[in-house]
Amino acid sequence: MDLFRPVPLPNVEMSGRLQFSDPDVEAAYRHQKFIDTRFIVVLVGFAAAFLAVGLWAWDWAIDPSSAVRVLWLRLLLGAILLVYPVAILAGFPQKFLGPLFAVLVLAAETVFLHLLSRLDSGVVYGIAGFMYWFMLPVFLGLSLPARINGVCFILFALLPNMLVPLGMSPDFELIKYNALIWPTCAMGIFITLLLDQLYRRVFIYRRKVETLASIDDLTGIANRRHFMEISARVLESSRRHGTPVSLIMFDIDHFKPINDNYGHPIGDQVLRHVADILKKSLRKSDFPARYGGEEFAVILPQTMPEKSFIAAEKVRKKIMAEPLILDNEAIHMRVSAGATGASVVSDNMTLEHLIKKADDALYQAKRRGRNQVVLDFG
Repeated sequence: MDLFRPVPLPNVEMSGRLQFSDPDVEAAYRHQKFIDTRFIVVLVGFAAAFLAVGLWAWDWAIDPSSAVRVLWLRLLLGAILLVYPVAILAGFPQKFLGPLFAVLVLAAETVFLHLLSRLDSGVVYGIAGFMYWFMLPVFLGLSLPARINGVCFILFALLPNMLVPLGMSPDFELIKYNALIWPTCAMGIFITLLLDQLYRRVFIYRRKVETLASIDDLTGIANRRHFMEISARVLESSRRHGTPVSLIMFDIDHFKPINDNYGHPIGDQVLRHVADILKKSLRKSDFPARYGGEEFAVILPQTMPEKSFIAAEKVRKKIMAEPLILDNEAIHMRVSAGATGASVVSDNMTLEHLIKKADDALYQAKRRGRNQVVLDFG
């Protein structure tokens, strides 16, 4: 249930230009980037395969007599390029996509070099065609880490320099190729790094917005809106798996006199103090939130109603035992609480119904003299 807990804004400082200093943030960034870009990558992958086959028209234009004999190479080229988008759609493990991408494009580049050698004047006119291979990593590699993509660029540029000396396409003019390709390669790497930096900024801003939208900025715990979202998910999970769930509502007793006597800044410190005690007193699976004003709410997954009473009592006693220490005095606080829950969540039980029962129990505690917990079995 830890996934229900709101995550504070992480350390998003960069240890270098290519990664975040926090490994968990870097992993989250890479996963989010993959999720956001995979649709584009798949579309570009299919388009690249179609282009590789469709450029058979270029083969026909420069050498009609040989074009028919190299059609199968064009089809093979397209099939190789199709593997990558299909692998993404099939849910291929993300950590293996980088090596798969490099192998596939290197294989396709090898087939392309062989294709050029079978066309009259192909190795002459085909040098410019290699520029296509440096468009692929920019778009097909969007989902990959920038470092892996940069390595792929260099491997693509080096491949003909390794294959031609080994006897493949001996008429291929490496001097002209390198003069054209290495500036193109450098530009591709630059664009890849630029896009990566841009997306990192988007990721940082997104995390900040998500944090601000879910956290109460005064107390640092979840706000009411986020509490309602998470609690609804917890309730539905309990209904689906047949597990118990409980909910507690806390209210600080006589909070208005604290504000009147000490001022609102001290009242804010009291709210933060109570929120800190809540966080320290509850289990990791429990989800506390500031519900509004001086009222707090907690959803407790996999918790019987009787256990929620014990949890609420623990918090109440801890708040009573730990006053807020100021320069000249200690401010003692008391809280009232209403607890409720269900051992089995019925189909007609709603979150609003559960909150109302806890709220009713809370006001019973208020009417009975405050500084106590009332349990409503419903």
